[in-house]
Amino acid sequence: MDTSKSSCSCNQYHLFKVCGHLQQAKRWNTNFDRYLAISALHKEIRRSDVLRARSWLDILLKKQSPVSVLKYIERIVFEETRNIDLFIKLKKSSLSVFEALDIITVSPKKWDLQYLNNPNSHFQNWHEGFVRSNQRDSPTPLELASSLAKELTIPELYMLYFDLKKTPELRPQIFSKLHDINQNHPSSLVQEFLKQEFKRSYEFLVLLEISGGLWSDEATRAKSITLKNPSFIPLEQYYHHDQHTSKGKSSLQQKFKNGYAARSFQFEEIDLRFSGSIFGVLFREECIKQYGSLTKSNDVFWNWSEVSLSNKQFKMALELERYFYKSDYLFNI
Repeated sequence: MDTSKSSCSCNQYHLFKVCGHLQQAKRWNTNFDRYLAISALHKEIRRSDVLRARSWLDILLKKQSPVSVLKYIERIVFEETRNIDLFIKLKKSSLSVFEALDIITVSPKKWDLQYLNNPNSHFQNWHEGFVRSNQRDSPTPLELASSLAKELTIPELYMLYFDLKKTPELRPQIFSKLHDINQNHPSSLVQEFLKQEFKRSYEFLVLLEISGGLWSDEATRAKSITLKNPSFIPLEQYYHHDQHTSKGKSSLQQKFKNGYAARSFQFEEIDLRFSGSIFGVLFREECIKQYGSLTKSNDVFWNWSEVSLSNKQFKMALELERYFYKSDYLFNI
């Protein structure tokens, strides 16, 4: 897709020879917004929408190098998925940016993975690990090593993750211990994963998960790619905005308290269904739990009001939101 072109493949252009996509193209040629473009790309990856993700990548590559976008995909691969195979290929620089984008977009997202959501939801285990970590002092290296030698429950695995966030200087020792524990792991994929250099907390999280037996090749079974239209220029959507953009930050500051009270974060100015917010994660996991899919039979996504979220879940999400984001408006509830 070329943002300087004068035609579009959408139905509106076919009927009227003019469309919002072309108007958007003119805007991107004269007023490039990197933060919006990368946020939009991320949201379409999260929605598993290959067509729109590819289109936002085309826009982003007008100003960004393929290498920088590949680094971004590597950074978010475990935020969205558990596709270890993709992570290793990114580390080895064996994929083009277009190949990497397609794989992460069609990979099962973490809220789709049955092994992360049985018997409790991933969100529940995540929050329990957070609470347990907060209720104890930072463990010593000996205590952490002792914990890793035991068969841990899923909340205990996540407790160690939050422990490591409190004491990141222990990471090298923990990595060494986990490497020893997993040296005879039967999965060659896990062995390859353990050879990688880890920098981000999500990478340590996945290391803890696989060390506790919490991984399945279900995570690498990508969906097939089907494109209804070959190419078009995407329009800016409400769900593209969150902490990535100035518009999203401003809207959250103004709307958060009302949204929390109404138990909904889907407004005209911002839509957190597909955001990195803890509330967005909770919404998506419960959407899968209650309906089996993020979309209805007509491929329309479920709205916030159609997913049942309890007061307890909202309070748990607020605790985690405050921990990760620490924004002033989160403490005015």
